[in-house]
Amino acid sequence: MGTEGEGGSITPYSTSPIFLIPRSLSMEKRLEAQCLAGSSIGHLLSLCKSFLKKRSTEGEVGPPFYFATITQAGFREMMEEEVEG
Repeated sequence: MGTEGEGGSITPYSTSPIFLIPRSLSMEKRLEAQCLAGSSIGHLLSLCKSFLKKRSTEGEVGPPFYFATITQAGFREMMEEEVEG
């Protein structure tokens, strides 16, 4: 949701899938391409998990990793073991 200027009315905006990961242009492009190709949420989460594992070897992030989805069905927190990768 957002507004167009101060005091404006609140306007809802539609969104596409959103992923919160450490900044990485190459991973962002990869996720965008997979979204456009119609990949499943499970596949996208698997890519994110693999990315986080790789980054953890570089010392930038570390486990435990947390995963959740927000869909029309609602919020679902997932255990790391539920995500392939």
